[in-house]
Amino acid sequence: MDYVVKISPLTESGFSYNPTPVSSDTQSPAKKLFVSTIRFGNPDWFELCVPTFDAWIKRHGLDLHIYGNDYPHYPCVKFCTKDILEDFLASDSTHLMYVDADVLFAPLAPMPEFDEGFYATTDAPHDQWTPRWRAWCHSMFGETPNAKFRYRNAGVWACDRKAAAQYLEFFQPPFYEMIQEQHFANYALSKAVAAGMILNDLDGMWNRHAGDLRPAWAFHLFGTNKYAQLAKFEQANLIPHRPELFEVLPLPTHKRAIIYPWKSTHAKWQELRYSMRSIEKFFEDKDCPIIILGTEKPGWLLEKTSRVQFRSSWSYADALARGVQMAEKVLWMNDDIVLLKPTTWADVETQLHLGPVTQGFEKQIIDQGNVWQQGAIRALAGLQHHGITDIYNFSTHTPYVYERKKALEIFRKHGIWAKVPLETLMFSTFPDDPQPIGDRKATKAPFGDAQYLNYSDSTLTPELKLAIDELLPDFASWELRINFEK
Repeated sequence: MDYVVKISPLTESGFSYNPTPVSSDTQSPAKKLFVSTIRFGNPDWFELCVPTFDAWIKRHGLDLHIYGNDYPHYPCVKFCTKDILEDFLASDSTHLMYVDADVLFAPLAPMPEFDEGFYATTDAPHDQWTPRWRAWCHSMFGETPNAKFRYRNAGVWACDRKAAAQYLEFFQPPFYEMIQEQHFANYALSKAVAAGMILNDLDGMWNRHAGDLRPAWAFHLFGTNKYAQLAKFEQANLIPHRPELFEVLPLPTHKRAIIYPWKSTHAKWQELRYSMRSIEKFFEDKDCPIIILGTEKPGWLLEKTSRVQFRSSWSYADALARGVQMAEKVLWMNDDIVLLKPTTWADVETQLHLGPVTQGFEKQIIDQGNVWQQGAIRALAGLQHHGITDIYNFSTHTPYVYERKKALEIFRKHGIWAKVPLETLMFSTFPDDPQPIGDRKATKAPFGDAQYLNYSDSTLTPELKLAIDELLPDFASWELRINFEK
């Protein structure tokens, strides 16, 4: 047995939705793990990996032994593997686990469990080194390793006390640098194996490389271009994407506001006009400002109104980033949403969902593959990686209420992109008695007892237009009083 991983199977896309969280007592009480790493210099990629590893250490209540720049007598700092082995053998720990500083851990990574011997991974990118490594061994030590020995990656490895002692016997000076310490490490491994040390294949879940884009607990950004490696894992939604930059605005003067993002070229009718009429007629709050963040000022909007403001915005992501900061609490509307009856803040603050996110839903949105679905996959992967597994589909296309402080926290953690499903990110992160949407939404006429209407271009039939106009025939105070084609 290599590992005990008590969690539900991961999907091929890199994340599952209902894993069983692994407690810190996964490891057998009789076993004690000595975890070590080497950090030297101050590369910019530290901020990508180090916090994830430290969080894993903290979550499992482990002590981390950090080795650094204090080894000038070695040709490369990483030859302090000798010191790590010695410190481990001087401790009361039963197993040693070494992790390179360029390894990124998934937040739900469990505690590994090791048995006898030494654990190191083999993989295709490192097999290419075998012929050159064998030639290097012959030139440096006058001997060629057994042909059956496979070259190992030294980014993550582990061993018990017996294997550590056997390995240490051969991991001794004089040291010769090649691929930092990796060539020498493999030479020492091959010698220890020849002398009887048990060598196991480390499960790739603990040392996944970017040429093998599958789920893992630890992702290794080896090589010189670590950001390129990172991008491959991100694009496969195996790790959270790096959050995009956004502008933090000054504190708002409004406690509440109603925000409409609007792209004028997408308008097929008078959708925005009727949606805002429904706010005027049915929403209880008659005083909070209405702000349109759009690409073009609507032609029917009066130049000066007491309540409605228009501000230019060039994209949905820009409108969202700015809009949620324009008040402490924002009612986020879209032009294809219409209030159908008297509506209160308590109504729109109710977190409505379409049910739990399942693997079937995941496959459906992958197959459809438009911009919104791609963003949904990214959001779900991000939630999963941040330890949130009780995820519902909150994309009901009804009014949402966003709180400024919570929205900023989401942006800092997950980023902001085109069609980011902020509702699913926020309500999954900050659930407040979520409820099934039930019959609260209508998609066509007649509307029944629904609270909201939401329609698409394809369902905007002449019959639906007539039903909306009959419900909302009156000019609002901010409209030019001119008739238009209905």
